Amino acid sequence: MRRTIGVIVSVIGLSVLLSGCGKSAKDQFVQAYKEQITQKEGTWTFEGGIKEIEFGSSSDTAVNPTIGMLQTQLKDISIKGTYQIVKKEDYMFDVSMKAKALGMEIPVEMIGSLGKQPKVYLGTDMLEYLTQVLATISGGATVTEGFDTEEYKGKYVDLTALGEEIDKEEQDKVRKEYKVMEKEQMKNREKVSDYLNELDQKTFTQKDGAVSHTFTKKELEKLISIFINEAEEKKTMKEMLKQYQDLSVKVLIDTKKKKTSSVWTIKQAEEEAESSIQSMVVESSVTYSEKKPTIDLPKKEAILSEEKVKELLARLEGESETTTGMLTETEFNELKKTLEEVKGSLDKETKEELLTSYKEMLTEEQLKEVKELLQDVGEPNL
Repeated sequence: MRRTIGVIVSVIGLSVLLSGCGKSAKDQFVQAYKEQITQKEGTWTFEGGIKEIEFGSSSDTAVNPTIGMLQTQLKDISIKGTYQIVKKEDYMFDVSMKAKALGMEIPVEMIGSLGKQPKVYLGTDMLEYLTQVLATISGGATVTEGFDTEEYKGKYVDLTALGEEIDKEEQDKVRKEYKVMEKEQMKNREKVSDYLNELDQKTFTQKDGAVSHTFTKKELEKLISIFINEAEEKKTMKEMLKQYQDLSVKVLIDTKKKKTSSVWTIKQAEEEAESSIQSMVVESSVTYSEKKPTIDLPKKEAILSEEKVKELLARLEGESETTTGMLTETEFNELKKTLEEVKGSLDKETKEELLTSYKEMLTEEQLKEVKELLQDVGEPNL
């Protein structure tokens, strides 16, 4: 099911990334798609949000006062931002956007490189808003109490450092798999182009320099099936589509502005919609610019240390330093002061026992610092 949803998202991407020119409306539409899939780098601006949403008419839904509030909050959700790609050399990318939700505009930034040494960084400016959301959901002050989000502004988390270290052989393998995936995607996109040529020319319209086509549920099913190879997954996809009484997307391409707008109309079957979302209209647009991307990876001083990241994760999980077993910065400084005073009276065995007992309470950087503090000149490594 996850892959099926991913495929649908891919098709949505196809529908919003079309722009170009041609003769008839259909020719322009197909030509636009062909031009778009060959674009390797550039700058794109995008925006999207829920325009309309209706809930089912079950008795519980009708009398529930929170439904109206939820409906208003969902209609308020939107995103707006830019993404840049430089395909040459290290394949650098930068996605920067603001997500509007719960009356807040939350900044989200992800920047990185997929070259010889893959790096992906996540901006932490969002913390100011994220902590408020988590505190509201948890109903407590654990997340926000004593948490100064100012010190995280303009900083980044190195996401690639959170997992297991990947050696050069594994990095090469990932890059090769990515290239294979790119080739498969290009083949699928060519199949999409062929399918667009099969559609009835009368279903394409042209007005005021823009061309459009509304993909029906049947056409969307065909597009999705292009990206699915497994018979079982195709069966799952068809079963999922049966839940919708209406599913369509109108794609409008302004070839002069290089802007593509999409309007998704989703309506569930009556038995599915009775106690959930009955219908929804989602709008989105993407505009391409040939403006040269300007991407700079974060400098070392802007990247959070391992210790800071652990503290941050513990805070977001609603835990204190005590519950995680990690020493606070104050406790660590106190430990160093004590060890400095008594290390002269400690033998090698006692030092090793101390290191073992504190190992789970210290970060790798802190543990290294304690080892250096306890190490006497000429003494074998601890």
